[in-house]
Amino acid sequence: MDLKKIIFLALAIAVFVSCSDDEEDSLNNLRVEAQEDSFLLKWDGGNGNDMVYRSTGTDEPVFYADPESWGRFENYDLELGLTYNYQMVRHDENGAPTGMKTSVVSVDCEGFEPNIANVEISKSPSNPYHASISWNAYFIRDISSGYYIKINKKEETDLNFSYLATVDNIVGEGTYIDEWALSPGERVDYEVVLYDEADNIISSGDNFIRVDHNFDLIPTNVSVSIISTSNQTFHISWDPAGDAEEYSIDFRVNNEGWSDDYYTGTNTEGDFEIYGTLEDGDVIQFRVAGHKDDYTEYSDVAEITW
Repeated sequence: MDLKKIIFLALAIAVFVSCSDDEEDSLNNLRVEAQEDSFLLKWDGGNGNDMVYRSTGTDEPVFYADPESWGRFENYDLELGLTYNYQMVRHDENGAPTGMKTSVVSVDCEGFEPNIANVEISKSPSNPYHASISWNAYFIRDISSGYYIKINKKEETDLNFSYLATVDNIVGEGTYIDEWALSPGERVDYEVVLYDEADNIISSGDNFIRVDHNFDLIPTNVSVSIISTSNQTFHISWDPAGDAEEYSIDFRVNNEGWSDDYYTGTNTEGDFEIYGTLEDGDVIQFRVAGHKDDYTEYSDVAEITW
């Protein structure tokens, strides 16, 4: 082979190997971007061993977090007015830092404003008639104690919001329970408003809830047993649902489709006869429904093998 071709081929291989190694081992170009309420860190050449180092002021960065994503980390734990220093440092398989690291990037935590976000309305876990209003308050821990939140409410027939409550002790995540606020089918709107010490509105958020019903209609602990094989009769019992005014039973055999509802009134147990011949190995499934007004909820399925 021509000597020039050999040299060219050797250089080409060397360049290819060098680029591949650099690309695999590189850790550089750390960028820090200010988001609405956080700093977003991005860097090149990341892998699962890259750790976030952080410090404030003039201190050298020290280990801060193990990012969940390669090449990306969002830092929410910030205080207004501080300067943050970030650096990415690669650790070895034993968790020890190596000499591979990015340059330090310093950024001032300023320009952020206290704000209310993520207003969510839901039924309270403790009582389905209670409305749970929750929100996030960003950078609140750094503002004066004169700030406060007002919660306003608007029912479906109201034209405007009206005052409901004041929250003085503001933290990052807040919740307020409006008791007995929810009625079946009706919409309720809530507004969360942040004020400063001069009673100026700083930020606000709102949301609403409309529930199909708030009734406890689901029977529990459904039990079924065979009481007569000749008559194909079963005994079924269940624990009552708090708001159910009457109950019904339906069944299916071998997953072939549910029967009509057979109403039992207010009884929470009874005997149930299935017509048509059952065969050995047939799987019979029963479920119980609680009823109130036009609303129905079914229990979990209870099954028995014939």
